[in-house]
Amino acid sequence: MNKYQFLLSTPAKSRWQRISLRKRAGIIVPLFSVYSKKSFGIGDILDLKKVIDWCNLCGFSILQLLPLNDTGFNFFPFSPQSSFALDPIYLSLRKFKVKAKGVSKNNLYVDYKIKWEKLKILREIFLKEKWTNPKFKNFQKENSYWLKDYCLYRVLKQKFQEKSWENWPQSFQKNNQLKIEFQAWLQWQIFEQVKEVKNYAQKHKILLVGDLPWLLSFDSADVWSHKEFFDLEHSAGAPADAFSKKGQKWGAAPINWQKIFDDDFLYFKEKLRYAENFYDLFRIDHVLGTFRIWKVRRKEPEENKGLNGFFEPLDENLWEEQGRRTLKAFIKNTKMFPLVEDLGTVPDCCPKVLKELGLLGMKIQRWARQYPLNSVATLSTHDTSNWPVYFKKEFNRYPTKVEIEKKLKEMNKADSIFSINLIFEWLFLDEKIKNYEIYRINTPGTVSEKNWRIRLPFSLEHLMNWHKNKEIKKIIKRANR
Repeated sequence: MNKYQFLLSTPAKSRWQRISLRKRAGIIVPLFSVYSKKSFGIGDILDLKKVIDWCNLCGFSILQLLPLNDTGFNFFPFSPQSSFALDPIYLSLRKFKVKAKGVSKNNLYVDYKIKWEKLKILREIFLKEKWTNPKFKNFQKENSYWLKDYCLYRVLKQKFQEKSWENWPQSFQKNNQLKIEFQAWLQWQIFEQVKEVKNYAQKHKILLVGDLPWLLSFDSADVWSHKEFFDLEHSAGAPADAFSKKGQKWGAAPINWQKIFDDDFLYFKEKLRYAENFYDLFRIDHVLGTFRIWKVRRKEPEENKGLNGFFEPLDENLWEEQGRRTLKAFIKNTKMFPLVEDLGTVPDCCPKVLKELGLLGMKIQRWARQYPLNSVATLSTHDTSNWPVYFKKEFNRYPTKVEIEKKLKEMNKADSIFSINLIFEWLFLDEKIKNYEIYRINTPGTVSEKNWRIRLPFSLEHLMNWHKNKEIKKIIKRANR
């Protein structure tokens, strides 16, 4: 009997049936980290086809992406300027017959100035054509809930030199139709490309996981156009703990859940409906915040970080029901299966509700004592050191390649129904890769030119012919994933 059968007796039953109830192995790939001969300075949407080919080659059936939402010129994927719009930096230019801009394998970090260059080229393409395509008009009509507000927001951001909307003049012109149309056209183009990749993934039986941030920067189109759904007086954050002595103040606007439900969950319904075009599963970042959120006054001095905050709801007895109600609404309003990130100071009610609803929590190897059936096993995350660096911290030396392989085997043999690891953890099997320290995606609480910029050590073409591919396939096959 399938030991995961109990998941079919939960509210997530139909979502499990849709993706099939079986053990799976997957990889997490930051799109900015990959590159091919056809890339234009950064990994693009159509590069994902080659990543899907590699997944197929090695036996992975899940491809998880970091957020692809438009960050403007902030380049912090978990603080996007829209939770709907995708970032045009990832638009592939090859369909417009623009010559590729090669990426040197010696260039370890992404140069985000490429976005300016790409947007200039795309604007020239846009202005040369009369975009009367019925599909474009239909795209605008179907996404009117968010698209008009987002496009106007982007135009005004540019007009006011990327300043926050809170610092815009009270009176400003709203009628620059051509610029607004350009922003809509960018979103339509990227919509079509990601849909193309989704179809390609389905053809190759690879499930795509999208990361959908719900805690947004105050300076975002969502907060600007739907102020009623956000608490503008406080910032979301985290209380002091072993990892942060003063806690954290994220600069993200807390959700007003009562207002969301008073509006019949429409804001999230629309967000999920749009994401269904691209993904089979979606990740809920900081799911603990759906039970209770740590709030800090926005006026609190920055040096105090999260020290003088409080949990909302204030009454701990309300946390369980708020989390249950919110997560049930997520399940009910989408065909996608939700994965959740439940790291941090976890309230007792959280694991209970996740199991009750048939959802999966995360288990990071360095902190996990066991791997429940309803969990995702992984060695590291985008916010932690990679496993070899963690190993060095514990044992004062880097692991051997044999030890790295052994740990990857352990993670895939874990009871967790999914084992999804960062692509870098697999690439560390390569004998030539020894400087593990540089392959960190993000260091939380720091402002660094290295955050969200690291590239893969080699191109996607190299990856397709990598001598470790057969070895990886054996590991996954023997783990029955």
